[in-house]
Amino acid sequence: MPHFRRTALLLALPLALTACSNGSPAPVAAPTTAAAVSPSAATVDLRTRLALAARDLGRTSYAIVEVDDKVRSVWEVHGPSKSFRTTPSSGPGGAIQIGGEQWTTGVVAGGGGTRWIKMPKSAVWPMPDVVATRLVAAATGLTETAPGTFTGSVPEQVCRDVMLFTVDTVQLVIADPPKPVRWAETGTITVRLDERGRFAGLTVEVASADGKTAKKVAQTYRDYGKVGRPAKPEGALELPAFPE
Repeated sequence: MPHFRRTALLLALPLALTACSNGSPAPVAAPTTAAAVSPSAATVDLRTRLALAARDLGRTSYAIVEVDDKVRSVWEVHGPSKSFRTTPSSGPGGAIQIGGEQWTTGVVAGGGGTRWIKMPKSAVWPMPDVVATRLVAAATGLTETAPGTFTGSVPEQVCRDVMLFTVDTVQLVIADPPKPVRWAETGTITVRLDERGRFAGLTVEVASADGKTAKKVAQTYRDYGKVGRPAKPEGALELPAFPE
């Protein structure tokens, strides 16, 4: 993956001239004062570093270990072909997405067992590099809290790109869903970059409006350049398009 670009700030240093002329010391150069870097300029620099790292996710392959509350899964992502495969660490499930097509595993009624099911195009998820780019672009108050670690605030609606709130999915499949959680207007993102400027971690957290609960997704990035493109599953069932 290409490295992120770091802008160097060159400071002019005062030079003291001590040559003598007719027995009198030469005038000393006046000190040069470096222009202060404004907080807004520093924020732009942080955003640029994160935006470049997010963009580069689409140019390579990698794995993501994701913990969504207590559910752990592994993503094998191939950025150049816009494809990935997700596998939960326990129990059935998983998905394959290649370009604009997605398949997920499901249990078929009547003893059909577990099968791959081709989902409608409306069910396709955004690629991780697209999600990361949206989060970085929407972030405000970006701060480098430790070397290579950045935090900022992001509108809750943008956080949904990566959060995939469980309650919203449940409402689609059961007749009497639980009362929806009302979330706070903004969430928090934390991004970690490795020594080469690549994504090493991404955490997104949104609290409920009443402060009694919170939704958190934590991702760890690894195995850069070691993941291949997934293959289409064979014999998949096909669902009709979801109603608008």
